[in-house]
Amino acid sequence: MNTTCACGQSYEAPEKKPPDFLSFLDRPECCPACTVRQDAEDDEADRRMEAEQREKQAARNEAAVDRIIPPRLRLTDPADARFNSVLWDQVTAWQPTAEKPWLGLVGETGESKTRCAYLRLRQFAREAALAERPFHGAMISGMEFARAVVEQYREEGSGKVLREARTAGILVFDELGKVKATAGVMDELFALIDHRHAHNLVTIWTGNAGPQEFCTAWPEEYAGPGCGRILEASVVVG
Repeated sequence: MNTTCACGQSYEAPEKKPPDFLSFLDRPECCPACTVRQDAEDDEADRRMEAEQREKQAARNEAAVDRIIPPRLRLTDPADARFNSVLWDQVTAWQPTAEKPWLGLVGETGESKTRCAYLRLRQFAREAALAERPFHGAMISGMEFARAVVEQYREEGSGKVLREARTAGILVFDELGKVKATAGVMDELFALIDHRHAHNLVTIWTGNAGPQEFCTAWPEEYAGPGCGRILEASVVVG
């Protein structure tokens, strides 16, 4: 059936199908050139909508990270002259691999180790959303870990903190070398290290010294195996 498109072009239109309950969704018939153009516009609109949804998820992921970060760290500005930009360049250049899924940040107090770890966790949150991957991040300090071990059977939520630290897809463990090396705490800490090492779970840890030094304060049964697992899994910078 010969008809005229809205653009003024005459074309041979196919026979109309009988209407059904979805007919109201049909686009008006148009010539081949306009059909191609309309299809391209629809595809572009779909891409924009998907990009907007990914961006919204990225914002939600970043907000989730911000909720577990101390307020002062959220104010970190990489452009601040006090910020360790050299370390930050090393941190952003690092990507976890199956062989080395951990990153260790070693250096003196005040060298922006914790701030760099937080910012990298936030980047991972955004990257996961844009790539449409699930994201489960957690952050804990050595002192918080020891307290959670002591309180896990008497304070609601402490057991959950330990489980999250053990199983999170990406964990920031701040001041790993400052974990109080009591028997109960070391049982839990070695279990965490062993689990994350065995399952290649991405981990960023910080310390004023490397594991060759801080592990010497651990009980003998954990010192060697713990140090070995940390070194085997980690790229160490700083």
